[in-house]
Amino acid sequence: DKIHNKNSMSEDEELKNWIKLQPKVELHRHLEGAIPLETLWALQESGNLGTDFTSVSSMRKATTVLTPTSLDEVLKCFGIFQRAFYSPWAASRITRDAILQAARKENIYVLELRFSPHFMTETQTQAWEQQERSHESVD
Repeated sequence: DKIHNKNSMSEDEELKNWIKLQPKVELHRHLEGAIPLETLWALQESGNLGTDFTSVSSMRKATTVLTPTSLDEVLKCFGIFQRAFYSPWAASRITRDAILQAARKENIYVLELRFSPHFMTETQTQAWEQQERSHESVD
């Protein structure tokens, strides 16, 4: 019986590894919830995120809910994610990094990313428009 259990565990691991290696398609992933932690940290390091985490682990703790006890607890993370879209450049960086992470870490070949425009506040939208105008005047 113990030998059978060991073989079952080995077969389970083998199946998990096989599944991990298979190409995948994801048809509904929200960009706001798919920001790689490394990208979020880099955006904070640029000084534009408006957060002051002292380490990647403290950022991970604030942006990860493993066993949610309330909707408010989950939505609290989205305030940080929302601030990450502070400019067109940041939105592009987040999108690129989310796609690369999905492809490399999850073996996703086709990915539909969804974005919720209402996450962009009026202030952020105005800042984007101002940045676009300043880039146009430089060009």
